[in-house]
Amino acid sequence: MEKKLWRITDESKVPPDENLFPKEFNEFQVWKNKAYATIYLSIEKEYRILISEVDNITQACKILQKHFRPHSGARVISLTDEFFSCKISEGEDIGLYTARLKKIIIDLKDGGKPIADWYQAFQLIKYLPADYQGMVQIIYRRSNEKFKFINVLNELIAEEARLKQSKSDLEVVALHSANKNSTKKKLESKVKRFSNSEQTSLSKAHCKYKNKKPNRARNLNVESSFITEACLNETNGNRNSGV
Repeated sequence: MEKKLWRITDESKVPPDENLFPKEFNEFQVWKNKAYATIYLSIEKEYRILISEVDNITQACKILQKHFRPHSGARVISLTDEFFSCKISEGEDIGLYTARLKKIIIDLKDGGKPIADWYQAFQLIKYLPADYQGMVQIIYRRSNEKFKFINVLNELIAEEARLKQSKSDLEVVALHSANKNSTKKKLESKVKRFSNSEQTSLSKAHCKYKNKKPNRARNLNVESSFITEACLNETNGNRNSGV
């Protein structure tokens, strides 16, 4: 809610005199209606009946507070148990966890049972994951003057940022290593394919060479047969001439 609307709600801003300042009075009524509409539309539909017959914004707020924030002993005990059982969820940011814890602290304060700052700081680090244990041990050694909720929160936020950066750096290194291995495997595969191709080419050339050898032998046999036949013909011719 805007600051100006809240000042009207808690009556810290009083309406001007309607006769002396009619313009300012009308503006105040506009802001007052806006504040009421903001609260009315912000609550669940089934609870709007609680303030449907009330036109005073301050009275409407008191009705809602009485309904949703009872100051009974049972409520305080329940909130106290909720505070000391509040744990950070897996993967939850420190900021979100702190907001949940702070909400319980505020509710206890409104219920008349505020939690001491020392317990607030202790609960903030009590259930942190193992990644934060190094920082937790450092915080435990702080003096009582420095062991404050806000100081512990700032140190945890800084540690969270450091852990996230470290994780990011490891992921970059892992990605670089994976890319390097992938490139190496591609190169080895390419060399292997080239080697296989060379072996195939040499094998084909060797087969062609072997296939050509019998052809040359057959040619030599043909030539030898032709020469032998020519010699026989010549011999027979000489014999016939002598006769």
